[in-house]
Amino acid sequence: MTPEAMRTRLIWTGTLVVLGSLVLAVRAASVQLKQFDQLPRWAQTQNRIRITIPATRGNIIASNGTELAVSIPAESLWAHPKLIENPKAVAKQLAKILRQDERELHHKLSGSRSFVWLARQLDRQTADRVRALEISGIDFVEESKRSYPHGMLAGPVLGFTGIDSNGLAGIEYAADAILRGRDREVVGERDARGRFFRIGGREPDRSPDGDNIYITIDARIQEIAERELMAAVGRHEAIGGTAVVMDPWTGDILAMASYPGFDPNRYRDYPQERWRNDAIGSVWEPGSTLKTFLIAAALEEGAVAPSTLIDCENGRLEYARRVVFRDDHPREVIPAADVLKFSSNIGSIRIAEKLGKEMHLDYLRRFGFGVRSEIDLPGEERGILGPTSQIRDVQWATIAFGQGISVTPLQVTRAMAAIANGGRLPRPRLLASVRNPAGGIVVGRQPPHLERVISSRTAETMTRMLETVVEPDGTGALANVAGYTIAGKTGTSQKHDISRRGYSAKARIGSFVGFVPSRDPKLVIFVSIDEPKGVVYGGKTAGPVFRAIAEQTLSLMAVTPTAPVAGALAMQAGVVPASWEGESGAVPRRREPVVHEPDAGEEYGPRLPDFTGMTQRRLIAWGRQNSVEFEIRGSGIVMRQQPPWGTPLEHAGKVTVEMKPPP
Repeated sequence: MTPEAMRTRLIWTGTLVVLGSLVLAVRAASVQLKQFDQLPRWAQTQNRIRITIPATRGNIIASNGTELAVSIPAESLWAHPKLIENPKAVAKQLAKILRQDERELHHKLSGSRSFVWLARQLDRQTADRVRALEISGIDFVEESKRSYPHGMLAGPVLGFTGIDSNGLAGIEYAADAILRGRDREVVGERDARGRFFRIGGREPDRSPDGDNIYITIDARIQEIAERELMAAVGRHEAIGGTAVVMDPWTGDILAMASYPGFDPNRYRDYPQERWRNDAIGSVWEPGSTLKTFLIAAALEEGAVAPSTLIDCENGRLEYARRVVFRDDHPREVIPAADVLKFSSNIGSIRIAEKLGKEMHLDYLRRFGFGVRSEIDLPGEERGILGPTSQIRDVQWATIAFGQGISVTPLQVTRAMAAIANGGRLPRPRLLASVRNPAGGIVVGRQPPHLERVISSRTAETMTRMLETVVEPDGTGALANVAGYTIAGKTGTSQKHDISRRGYSAKARIGSFVGFVPSRDPKLVIFVSIDEPKGVVYGGKTAGPVFRAIAEQTLSLMAVTPTAPVAGALAMQAGVVPASWEGESGAVPRRREPVVHEPDAGEEYGPRLPDFTGMTQRRLIAWGRQNSVEFEIRGSGIVMRQQPPWGTPLEHAGKVTVEMKPPP
């Protein structure tokens, strides 16, 4: 290269260096002078992490003040994957403590995101074990965890929430917008060395927490209903049962029990069918309880009076030239009141004919059948009651005695409430009021919604007729409560058998619905027992459960007795309340067992009597005389027996009795 060419290259190189320096100087000056105020914002953008945390969910509180669903503090673990020096080693350490798959954890920790959840709502012991590892790049944030302090109590009613505190079932789902509140934003930052050093929150304009819901359920009554239902299902070896307790004047649900239920704290441990609230989510053919509303309609329209004579055809009726209906206990001509008392199917068909198909079905709809009740819960079924034009005469005849129509337990309960309160159909409700976290009223108690269905005069007449059902010779005798007048109706219905494309030969649902005290009702109670073994009739399976729930609830509410106690005590046989622990005098001592007359529709024949109240010596003596073998547990007087009384003697086998010292 010539000296001249070398000089030219040096000049160009020097020029480029000078120009580059000038550009850098201008840029630096611009940053220093014009964009200085933006530097902190850039730093925050690169170092700040924002986490959205669900607000603390509001509580669900029973009418007696018991907290049924609450939110408790919990710690959740998160990571900043870019700050994890050895993701594989960290994943191995955490997998053992968190009981998670090591490969999944490694995948999360190896990502490029600035934030990832590792575990939510950890218990304190697990969180402390993770914290002791002192791993850089992972930390905790406090959120809330849903807790149900009373376990399985009212599980299907309450429902449950997901991991992000969103309601997924029951009241939790129905009132999610009220309970959830506003989510809050939590901010984390890292220092110059990349270490996470602060986590905090920005204060919202108002409290983001959810509001508290007060519901009409009384936890004490709910517990009584669940306990008695569970005992009855076990006693009859049934597959399940349902109970509803309602205030007939307001429609308030005081208890709503389904057995078997589930624990919302561990809802994933139960099959999904256990999540269903059977009081509103299951339908079945109600059987004879539906006769109540047929006869109420017939009285209202003047089609019959209680004394109107009804020809029950001596127990056999050929209908539409192809279907034969029968009563198990044949009767010829009886008053309409006795059609209800003795639950005659043929008598019910004759009353329906006097009323007329269109009017009969119209009244059933007025009583709330075939439509949803609009209760504050998801998953309510409407039942099956098709248009009148599509219901043929034979189906209409079966509807007269409670088959060929599907209803829910809640529908039957509210329909009976209309008779109890003087003829007005109440809208059932669970939501009583809403209060904010500070205790201020957001939504106050609303007036009850009732719609007149029948006149008060008809309701009064029906009450007197329903009282005869629980008389000693009525089908609901075992529902009688010592010291109170009762009005109610039994029901026993066949279940469908899909394989047979018809009704099952054995499966039944026994039910009882009634109100107490009958002349000044405080409670309407519905009970059903699904597929009891041995005795299947509602008067013997569900009636005693009605009595047990009513006895304890009336005592809890301090309701003044309305009838002489002595006369009613004679009916206290059969079932001892499940809460009895040897401190109550509800079971009288007896010298001989009690033999109960069969219900209407039940076949006659040798039956196992009721041994409740007998001493061991007299029990053994009776067994020797009648060739019945006993397995005796405990000592004192008989409190329970299995198989239950009423079981055919030929199928009874060895009888197990539980005994306790008399009071």
